Amino acid sequence: MKFPLAYKLGIGTLRSRPTLTILAVFLLALGTSVLSGLLCSAYLLHAMQTKLLAALTVELEMASDADSARAQVMARVERWPGAEFVQFVTPDVTLGEIERETGENLRDLFGTNPFPALVRVRFRPTTLHMMDSLASVARGWPEVSAVSYPRRLWSELQILATRLESGLGVSAIIFVVLVIIAVGFCLRAQMRNRSATWDFLALIGMPQHVIRQSLLVQEALIGVAGGLIACGILAVAASAVEWLLLGDLRLPFWFYPCTAVLAIALAYVAGIFSPRRFVSR
Repeated sequence: MKFPLAYKLGIGTLRSRPTLTILAVFLLALGTSVLSGLLCSAYLLHAMQTKLLAALTVELEMASDADSARAQVMARVERWPGAEFVQFVTPDVTLGEIERETGENLRDLFGTNPFPALVRVRFRPTTLHMMDSLASVARGWPEVSAVSYPRRLWSELQILATRLESGLGVSAIIFVVLVIIAVGFCLRAQMRNRSATWDFLALIGMPQHVIRQSLLVQEALIGVAGGLIACGILAVAASAVEWLLLGDLRLPFWFYPCTAVLAIALAYVAGIFSPRRFVSR
């Protein structure tokens, strides 16, 4: 029957200074939502990078579109390690693709089809080493006149992703510290406000573990409330961003429970680092 007593003490502490309780919940919810937003941004950026890189291809321009040359090149590429998709693209198909991208009638502009036949290769997983290795070997094949692939784009994406992830990581660490300090000060103020009560309970023989349990209840309730509000903020923010971008931006379901758990963990850490003078008596 000692936990119900600890629960009542924790509730009493929260009710003793409702302004501090509301402030602690608000700061925790705001900090957790910003922190989860940063982590969500890193997750979405990684997903976009993976999707974009998976679509990159190596294009082998054929010196001639003879059936024998095409068969030899495709047979070599299909045996290449990591090659997932190999496609022969005729000059007419290449012309149609470029015309759709540019919106221009290139056949009328040039008077003929200027594009050669291609063998298009996609790897899984897509790595720069795989594309480089195929390109270096394919350039020596007599059936291939040129090799093209977005090596520069790949390098720039890698550099950009690294910088963004580093920036998000540093920002996340800063927000964790700020949330712990802000919520910790609120919990500290609440405990100082109730210090006479805690000292009296300790003096009349209240078990120390009951007092500790009451503090854990206080922190858990603040964490749960802050986590639920943070989840609501994230849901509204995701809907707003989706409306502004006119695109689908659905966060995975597991992201919301993780946000709630994160808020509870931050509340506990903030409580651990806040002073507990009465506990040591």
